[in-house]
Amino acid sequence: MWADAGVDLLLCEAFPHAGEGLVALEEAVGTGLPSWMAFTAGPEGDLMSPGEMGKAAQEAARRGASAVLVNCVAAEKTLAYVEALLEAGVPVGAYANAGSDWDAPVEAYLVHARAWVAAGAVIVGSCCGTGPAHVAALAALGEHE
Repeated sequence: MWADAGVDLLLCEAFPHAGEGLVALEEAVGTGLPSWMAFTAGPEGDLMSPGEMGKAAQEAARRGASAVLVNCVAAEKTLAYVEALLEAGVPVGAYANAGSDWDAPVEAYLVHARAWVAAGAVIVGSCCGTGPAHVAALAALGEHE
C-alpha cells in the first residue's frame, strides 16, 4: 500500500522511550519498506542517556531498522548520542535542534554537524530552531565532504 503510493521509507521519530519506539518500528518494518528509527533525549538531553539510546539502537537494528538516528537533542549535546549509536551496526544519523541558542547561526550548527560526520554519522539534518539556511548549508557540506 505505502510503496504503491510512492513512499520510499518510513521514519519512526522522536521517541524518548525505547519500548514505544520499538513497537512503532516493528509496525513500520512490517510494511516491507526500509524503516529508520530516531530516538530523542529531548532538548535538554535528560530523557535518555547516550548509553540507553545506544542499547535501544542496537535493539532497533536487531528488529530491522535500516538506520538509527538521534533527533531533537540540542546540537551541542548530540555528539555523545551519535557515538553511542555507532554500535548498532547500521547507518547512523543525527538531526538536532538549534540548541541553547534558538537563533544559532548556521556556521555554529555546522561545527556540530561536522563533528557528527567525523564520528561516523552518514545521515545529517536539522530539527527545531533551524531553517532553510541550515538545510542548504548541510547540503553544501555533503557535497564537499
